[in-house]
Amino acid sequence: MSRTEGDALVAGKTQWEKKNKQFTARNYPLVLRMIGDQPVLFFAAHEGLKDQFGFIWLHSIEDDLIRGRAPKASVWRDAVASGEFDGRVNTRENDHYDVLLESSEKLPGQLIEYGLDRLFEKDAGDPIRRIGK
Repeated sequence: MSRTEGDALVAGKTQWEKKNKQFTARNYPLVLRMIGDQPVLFFAAHEGLKDQFGFIWLHSIEDDLIRGRAPKASVWRDAVASGEFDGRVNTRENDHYDVLLESSEKLPGQLIEYGLDRLFEKDAGDPIRRIGK
């Protein structure tokens, strides 16, 4: 992760592409937003889709490491299915799915009321390492 001009955060990710038998690298601009008093980092969910974002709950920043708590996908799916949050669940192959929330002014309050601890994994996952200043 590094900062760009204007203090925007950019993270990078590499992954193996079976089809082309090579590694690819992508940049992910990160946008910090607050849900109540909790910081959340948003990033583009899919290349080419400007209106869909993934997010992590910013857990801690220590030295050159940023740790985030990932969303509990099944909890978000159940909350949308029960009508507690506006959105839809798109089913994909092999029992995978995407939970798409409808953005609204009332959503941050609904998330706080539901409880971020219920919506996100307890432990922070692998850190994002800072590589530039």
